Amino acid sequence: MSRTGTGDRRAPATAAEREAAEREPRHRPWIGVLLVAGMAAALGVAMAGIPREHAPLPLIARYALEIAIPRWKLTEPVNEIVYGTRGFDTFGETFLLLAAVMSVVVITRPREPRRGYFGESAAGAREQQQDDPVTGSGPAERAAR
Repeated sequence: MSRTGTGDRRAPATAAEREAAEREPRHRPWIGVLLVAGMAAALGVAMAGIPREHAPLPLIARYALEIAIPRWKLTEPVNEIVYGTRGFDTFGETFLLLAAVMSVVVITRPREPRRGYFGESAAGAREQQQDDPVTGSGPAERAAR
């Protein structure tokens, strides 16, 4: 039993324990239970909606079978759906995948070395001469250098 008589938590005795108890996050196990129960319910509803083995084919599946075999001379209806009926959509998805891969490559590439550019040393020397001319330096500047 705790000092407060509630039986669930011990009251902090020292100031350091009270400060630590104030900053410590309180865990809420009921949120986790609620999330797990919600996910289980959603999966149960999804599993109940799956067609059984003797159910009639959906309209899109019948259309693919009617088009895939006679018109396109394909033996695999899945390929007809992906590359025939939904070809433009598949092209767009392929383009987005390529764009994502190129973005990752561009973002994660190493830095290139900064030497060997044409005219860089001459331009740097000109700029250095304009900003920091050697002529006209007085005794105070020479002493500072």
